[in-house]
Amino acid sequence: MTGYLGDHTSGDTVEVFFTTSDSAGAAVAPSTIFDDADVQVYETGTDIPLTAGITVTSPVNSVVGLHKALIVASTGNGYNNNANFQVVLNPSDETVDSQTVVAVIGSFSIENRFAGVDADWVNGGRLDLILDAILADTGTDGVIVASLAVDSVDAAVLATDAAQEIADQLLDRTAGVETSLTLRQWLRLGASALFNKGSGLETTTGVYRDFGDTKDRITATIDADGNRTAVTTDAT
Repeated sequence: MTGYLGDHTSGDTVEVFFTTSDSAGAAVAPSTIFDDADVQVYETGTDIPLTAGITVTSPVNSVVGLHKALIVASTGNGYNNNANFQVVLNPSDETVDSQTVVAVIGSFSIENRFAGVDADWVNGGRLDLILDAILADTGTDGVIVASLAVDSVDAAVLATDAAQEIADQLLDRTAGVETSLTLRQWLRLGASALFNKGSGLETTTGVYRDFGDTKDRITATIDADGNRTAVTTDAT
């Protein structure tokens, strides 16, 4: 017996190899080659053989004692879904080593191993409903946690780049300081005004440079009283 040949989708072609041997175990050919009618399939729970869609090759590639049956397991050929099948060698007149043979040479199933899981995944199934609930709860913001215990998150449980990612999220949060101004942009502009080079401060146009002295961070229009009447910034 070949053994279990797997769970198949309806319409698959199931391939069954089988051998013939003499009483000593040596490979022998049948009295005449097997034909299509010599292989039948029984659905578990029934006594009526299925014969449609079966093609037998005997021998295979001229190898003595090696044979093959191809079974087109479609509903049109009688193979029901969610069912198990036994493949039987039952020659009408051929003998092996002068002996009449009847043997179960394999078994398979049609969509009968994961029916429960499949039902769970369909729209409205249990797993589908669980996923819908998770998505409804988290949306696009990730998993929402109501609260965390003190010291429940520390360096040991964070990825090596987690601290950098958290810092970047804080620094680049939209409108983190004021409308259209992130914390990173605010720090760049503040540092420019406090620590970096400045020019034209006694004129009508005052300029503050960036830390690397590569660009104008702040350009201010100043009136005769020293008031800034207009400001242009570059926080990139």
